[in-house]
Amino acid sequence: MREWWNLIMSCDANNGHRICAGIVTYNPNAQDIIENVEELSSQVNHIYIVDNGSKNTTFLENISENCIIIQNKDNNGLAVALNQLVSRAEEDGYTDIFLFDQDSTVTEGFTDLLLSCAGDDVAIVCPIIKDKNKPDRGDLVKGIVEATRPITSGGLYNINIWSKLHGFCEDYFIELIDYDYDEKCLSAGYKILQQSSAVLLQEGGHAERTNWPCGITRGQGRMQIKFAYRYNYSSNRYYQRYRNYIIFLSKVKGKRKTKDEMMYMKSIIHDIIIERNHCENIRNIIKGIRDGRAFVRKSEEHE
Repeated sequence: MREWWNLIMSCDANNGHRICAGIVTYNPNAQDIIENVEELSSQVNHIYIVDNGSKNTTFLENISENCIIIQNKDNNGLAVALNQLVSRAEEDGYTDIFLFDQDSTVTEGFTDLLLSCAGDDVAIVCPIIKDKNKPDRGDLVKGIVEATRPITSGGLYNINIWSKLHGFCEDYFIELIDYDYDEKCLSAGYKILQQSSAVLLQEGGHAERTNWPCGITRGQGRMQIKFAYRYNYSSNRYYQRYRNYIIFLSKVKGKRKTKDEMMYMKSIIHDIIIERNHCENIRNIIKGIRDGRAFVRKSEEHE
């Protein structure tokens, strides 16, 4: 009874939007989760956590009375877990859900800022992402702008639109899940907005700055050289990235395809030259591209 009363009260407080949050975990750093849940608990009534078969989940048992834990025996991929989160939120009567990675950290007032941009035709409201390991990188976006390819973490997702679009594509285990869903939203005529006043702290792999110059940026009031970062992902991550890039690019239609192809080429150059384990990365990239093409051919045969 108390849960439904909290749901009704949160609906009144948020102009008809019933909001919650969801986090996917897999062998997480316990302190990261605890800190994020503590801050989120002051901003939303319920937090759903889907754990994908982690070994270190004892700390989740008593993490917060606001949390509902969904424990998966096996890791069936990020897309499956994200769909579990949103499905459960929908069943429990929520209209919108904030989705987070396990290394995300929200800032004060985060949810209210994103919620201020929500609307019936807005599929996603996303924040500015600040990498915890990249203090020299800033974002020049100001105000509220339309976006095309936000990452999943930190986004406020319209559950009704998610349902109409049949959720996240589970053909992707990890990587490009966000881009695929972004494209589905835009192709269906929905908006994706970025609220630059909302900041999410996040980690992209284990980023470390290199001495490879990669462009020019504005910092401390002047133009300066921008240096590339190395992210140190596992070798399987590169396989998944390029398998899924091939599948994703086969779906993209219209003017955004050129931009997505440029991102694909930029990723290949970066992952071969900047990242460590060049030979292993190249093997995984080639295998991913080959398997992605095989998946696309098989899909086209069944159409």
